[in-house]
Amino acid sequence: MVEDAKLVKKLINYPDYIVEQVEDYRYENRLPNFSAAVIELIQKGLEASKKEEPAE
Repeated sequence: MVEDAKLVKKLINYPDYIVEQVEDYRYENRLPNFSAAVIELIQKGLEASKKEEPAE
């Protein structure tokens, strides 16, 4: 995450099974809180989707 990035609050409802998976990821990776885990997972997903896009 970019350290000087401005944080924007958003209210998001998660299915309970997603919360459990994110919490597991958080503890396995020793992240400080749920938000940090969500941000890291989103960044990884976005990077992976860029690699999967076919070149035009």
